[in-house]
Amino acid sequence: MNDVKKSLVGALLLGIALLFIACQETLPICYDANGRAVVCAYSCSNGTPRDGTPPVNSNTEYCATCTSGQSPDSQHRCDPGFSYTCSNGSPQSGTADTSNTQRCNSCDSGYRPVDGRCEPTRYTCSNGVAQSGRTSGNSDEERCTACLSGYTLIDGLCNTPTRYTCSNGTPREGSPAGNSDTEYCLACDSGAAPQADNRCASEFAYVCTNGIPQSGTTETPNTQRCSSCNSGYKRVGDSCESTRYTCTNGSPASGSPAGNSDVAQCVSCDSTYQLINGTCSVRTRYTCTNGSPASGIPAGNSNVAQCSSCDSTYQLINGTCTSRTRYTCTNGNPASGSPAGNSNVEQCTSCDSTYQLINGACTARTRYTCTNGNPESGSPQGNSNVAQCTSCDSTYQLINGTCSVRTRYTCTNGSPASGNPAGNSNVEQCSSCNSGYWLNGARCSAHASLWSSQNSGTRSGFWGITHGNGRFIAVNNGYTTHISTNGARWSIIYLGSPSRGFRAIDHGNGIFITVGDNGTILTSSNDGTTWSSQSSGISHHLRAIAHGNGIFVAVGDGGALLSGSTDGTTWSVRSSGTSNHLQDVVHGNGTFVAVGDGGTILTSSDGESWSARSSGTTLGLRDIVYANGTFVAVGSNGVILTSSDGASWSTRTSGTTSTLEGATYGNSTFVAVGHDGVILTSNTGASWSTRTSGTPWDLRDITYGNGIFIAVGASGTFLTAQ
Repeated sequence: MNDVKKSLVGALLLGIALLFIACQETLPICYDANGRAVVCAYSCSNGTPRDGTPPVNSNTEYCATCTSGQSPDSQHRCDPGFSYTCSNGSPQSGTADTSNTQRCNSCDSGYRPVDGRCEPTRYTCSNGVAQSGRTSGNSDEERCTACLSGYTLIDGLCNTPTRYTCSNGTPREGSPAGNSDTEYCLACDSGAAPQADNRCASEFAYVCTNGIPQSGTTETPNTQRCSSCNSGYKRVGDSCESTRYTCTNGSPASGSPAGNSDVAQCVSCDSTYQLINGTCSVRTRYTCTNGSPASGIPAGNSNVAQCSSCDSTYQLINGTCTSRTRYTCTNGNPASGSPAGNSNVEQCTSCDSTYQLINGACTARTRYTCTNGNPESGSPQGNSNVAQCTSCDSTYQLINGTCSVRTRYTCTNGSPASGNPAGNSNVEQCSSCNSGYWLNGARCSAHASLWSSQNSGTRSGFWGITHGNGRFIAVNNGYTTHISTNGARWSIIYLGSPSRGFRAIDHGNGIFITVGDNGTILTSSNDGTTWSSQSSGISHHLRAIAHGNGIFVAVGDGGALLSGSTDGTTWSVRSSGTSNHLQDVVHGNGTFVAVGDGGTILTSSDGESWSARSSGTTLGLRDIVYANGTFVAVGSNGVILTSSDGASWSTRTSGTTSTLEGATYGNSTFVAVGHDGVILTSNTGASWSTRTSGTPWDLRDITYGNGIFIAVGASGTFLTAQ
């Protein structure tokens, strides 16, 4: 059965296919949207298609007539609709389905596009009334002629709300009614005051009580300043005060006269005046015989005899000129006759006892006088005053009964202070001192003249001291150094074993060098706190060290003489040419000079080659110093020698027989020290003065630094002086 069905279906399909092939040979075949085969036909959008079928197998656009009434175009097609129109402008291109469809591409001036149309432009106004008429161009324009309440018209717009303002204060919040800002203050700034119209004014309108105020303003409220006054008031300054009746020499009428001025109107007169036509006129007067009457008007109703001055030879007594003038004399006899003028005249021809006739008068007793002080009491004999003082004013001196000499300041060895001291005596008061002296309070004391003992902290004797790098360093035979910056407080540094004793110390090239027993040499480059031993190459005791010309030179017993390197580490033995002990050496004026026992003096320019010089003495020389162009050597029995070049020497008088062990120079003063506490000073080295040291111990060396002299000696002695 199934096979039969399949055969029938196949036959049917074959028949349809054959039929389709047959038809295709006569009619064009097209397919619809569902894919079904249909006969092709002409079509026409927007019109009626042509009858018949197209010659090809597709639907063909071919219009016979158009719905719009227009004729088909050259392609046999119909336009889709009607052309757009535009009143008051240019229409858009294209067509519409309906006729007279408004679709504008642009508008004429005075019209604006609205939904494809061109409508008249207009003025608009937010928050107010718009201006009438049309705008030029193609847009509406915001232009107001009036604003709603609460807005202000500015440049044709009502966009700005009105506001409260306040000059000189805080404005009220909110917007005032109307179309303008309103001055309304809630509070006023400092210096401004609230006004009745809610303003804050720093300048106030003038006011005028009883008149019209002047225009303008002032910084003070209620300031009276009138430009005119009401009737019955007058201008007085800036105010309007009541007019009044006035009366000279009487009592005025009561009330205020009309107008703006006072009116003279008397109701009664003072004494000596009478009331005539409302005024008070003068009537009485003064008279005078033998003189001039008084001016003015007497009280009462009658003339009064009253003189103000008299004719010559008459005197004015109780207002009259009836008595003649005369000469008078107190404490003596008057002259005879009547003096010219109007008064008695004091004119004496002789005086009573104890009075003197001075310019015709006997009024002055003779007396003691005193300029610048107190006079003696009583009256001197004779007819003249006598200068006699018993005491003087402050700053004056009493000399032979007078106070004519001023007190003054004096100054020995300096310049006195200016001015005059209080009291009655001269006062020693120096303002500056001569060279070699220092200002010690009010007086000038010689340099190194006042010495004070300092505590060294040891009983060991000191042999040498020097100053360098802002500090003093002293050495002793106790194998220590003492260090101080002010000479009052000392620190002790131990340098070695008791086998060493130190005799001298010097500072140069930034280092300290000390020498001593058995050829000992120590150096320190760190302010004397640590020391290094150096080899001298000899075993003699070294007694002195000096620095100059970039090298060091040391001298000692048996004529020992060494020259050392700039750092004091390398030493060479030099020939001195003598076996005498050399006690000291110094460098000055380009020359090294060494001194020693028996008056020995050696000189050298380089520290290597030495020459003997004649000292002129056989006394031992113990120390030498160079300063101010002068070498000064000191030694036994108080010997002092001086030289400018180290070659030629002069003996000076010291004033002592004590051995001088040390010498130095500072603050324009040479100072020498020695046995038994001897201290000598000199400005030039030629003449010497003895100073009190206050110690019995031998002084062995001295140095100067930081404005201080420091001397050292036996038994731990330290002395200091300015």
